[in-house]
Parts: sequence; structure tokens; C-alpha cells
Amino acid sequence: MNHKLEQAQQTQSFIQRATIWLIFTRVLSDFAGVLNLISLSSYVYFISQNVFTLSLFMAASIVGGILASLVSFFSRQPHKHTLSLLNVMRLILLLALVLLPSQHQVSVLPWIALIGGFCNACFMITLNSQIPLWIEKAKHISTNSWLTAMSAIASVIAGLSIGLFVSIGGYQGVFMVNIILYCCVALSLLILSTIRPISDDHTAPEIQTVQPARLFNRPFKSPSLGWLFAISAGNSFACAAQQVGFPVLSQHLTPQNISYAMGLLMSTWGIGKFIGASQAGFYLKYKPLMSLENGFCLSCLIMSCGFVLAFQQSLLSWAIVFICLAGIGEGGAEVSLTSSVQLESKGLHLTLFSSVALMKMVASAIGALLVSPFFLFLDLGLVILLFHTLPIGLMAFMIRKKYQAIS
Repeated sequence: MNHKLEQAQQTQSFIQRATIWLIFTRVLSDFAGVLNLISLSSYVYFISQNVFTLSLFMAASIVGGILASLVSFFSRQPHKHTLSLLNVMRLILLLALVLLPSQHQVSVLPWIALIGGFCNACFMITLNSQIPLWIEKAKHISTNSWLTAMSAIASVIAGLSIGLFVSIGGYQGVFMVNIILYCCVALSLLILSTIRPISDDHTAPEIQTVQPARLFNRPFKSPSLGWLFAISAGNSFACAAQQVGFPVLSQHLTPQNISYAMGLLMSTWGIGKFIGASQAGFYLKYKPLMSLENGFCLSCLIMSCGFVLAFQQSLLSWAIVFICLAGIGEGGAEVSLTSSVQLESKGLHLTLFSSVALMKMVASAIGALLVSPFFLFLDLGLVILLFHTLPIGLMAFMIRKKYQAIS
């Protein structure tokens, strides 16, 4: 009896330590990631004064993410130090940029974007796939909720503080701050790797020795998971239109200060995502699998409606309200999808997270390529509405199929 009590206390202590380190590491990583994204994209345009160079930089980052998804899709269970090594690589990239003479930086920035995009995507895929090894099944949803919510807050703080960092230390100062942050993330992950992973039944975790063919010869616990992936990719396709449209909307709302409106909208979106993720955690914690699917679809519908309505507004106050609504939907959708994937066999987690990341990035790239001609001929609000008909249509088709199967 004493042995069982001691074992239960050790398990509870493990769960608490792992959860704390996971949240701490994710917050640091996302804060550094947002700082890195904003500072690098701004720096590229600042030193090149060329929109084509900026487009090449963004395209290289997307390609790096796609390559990471493909590599993860065909890989086995990652090494326990993989996450730390990815952050060391991100640190080295920024350090090389700081040390390079300014006249050589333009030529290497696309390569930095490519490798950085690879590391960022690989980090998120691996981290999501490893959560079930450190967190017991009953706490998956609440942990995912906290991770998403705190990630949103970190993004808001990073977006609001980037201007202060640049004004104090310039772009080089921001890069040095990011180097320190990535070093802290790598050290935090080293500490996490020393905590011995356990599974819910206290047995060794299942190793993914079978390649992605498992997706075809072994059924999912959730028959609708494929539909959830498709809807998520449709959302990424639609989001590409609004990413291009945000500066246009900001100029329309506050012509005298575009960055003011854009910063306010992005911060409000982050606050909404925090609310959505935290509320989704409370709602889904004690619900069955069907609630995860319904929660995902409802959240995606709220997100699409929020974005569509926000781009119809001519007043900043109303745009803020609907952007917050879209953030609430996005936070709920992220928690629901991540928790649905983690219900599958542990050996499938890396492959599934790689698959959904690949689908989303390819869809985003296609959307970014297709949206430009639409802006030439159609109103901004109509373009956003048109692109969001894809995920809404996929949701309607999924609901119809489920209804037909029941009847």
C-alpha cells in the first residue's frame, strides 16, 4: 500500500513538473518566435527597400515549413534532445546574421528564412507529438488549453513590445534578445528531457517503428479526423487572404497611422485567442470525443464569421469586436484539433501532426498565390468572404455526411 501511495505521489510530482516546464518553454518559444518574425520581416524590407526581396523571404520560410512537415512525416520517434537542438539552430542563424557585414546580409536572408522556417515547423510538430509522453491522458485538454492561451498572450506582448525593443537597441538589439531567449528555451528543454517520460498505464511509450503506411492500414479512433484536417487546411487557405488584406484594412480604418490599427487588431486577436483556448479547455475537459469534433467545427465557424464580419467594417471599434470573436474561434479550434490528434495511438502522433502541418502550409501557400488577382477586381470584404466559403462549405459537407450515416 505504501509503495502504491509513493508511486502515485511520484507520478503526480512528475505531471506537475512536466506541465510547468512545458508551459514555460512554450511561452518563451512563442514570444521569441513572434519577435523573430516581425523583426526579420521588417529588417528585410528595411535593408533592401524591395517588396520582391520580402516576398522571397516569406516564400522561403513557407518552403522551410513544408520541408519540415515532409521530414517529420517520414521520420521515426524523435530523439529526446531534438527540441533543444532545433532551438540551438535558430540561435546560430541569428548569431550569424548579427556577425555578418550588412552588405552580405541581403543575400543570406532567404537561406536564414528557409532554415528558420524548417526549425520553427519542426519544433511545433515535435512538441505537440511529445506532449502525451509527459502529460497523462486526463490532462491533455487542459494542458493544450493552457499552452494555446499562454501562447496567445506571449504573442500579444511580443507584438506590443517590438517597437520598444527596436527604438532602444535597433534591429541588432532585437536579434540579441532573441538569441538569449532561444538559449533559455534550449536549456529549459534540456531540463524537460531529464524528466523520464511515462504513459498513462506506466509502461514504456509506443515507438513509431512503422512508417506513414499506418495511416492507411490502421483505422483512426476518430473517423472524422480526416475531415478535421481538411477543414483546418481550408481555414489556412482562407487565412492567407486575410494576411494580405490586413494592411489594406488597417489603411482603410486609420489612414493616418496604418501600424496603429494593425497592431491593435493583432493584439485584440491574441486576447480573443486566449479567451477561446481557456474556455475550450473548461468546456471540453469532461466531454466525450464527439464534443471535440463539434467544438472544432463550432470554433472554426466562429472564426470564419468573425474574420468575414471584421473585414466588412469601416469603424475600428467594430473591427476590434469581430477580430476578438475570430480569435476566440481560433483558440478553441486549435485546442480541439490538437486534443483530437492526441487521442490516437502514440506511434501515430508525429506522423499526424506532420500531416496536418503540411496540409495547412501548402493550403496557405496556394491561398497566398491565388489571392492577389482577386484584390485587383473585387472589394476587400468580398474577397475575404469568398475565401472563407471553402472551410464553411467543408464543415457543411462533413455535417451532411455524418447525418446521412446516422439516418
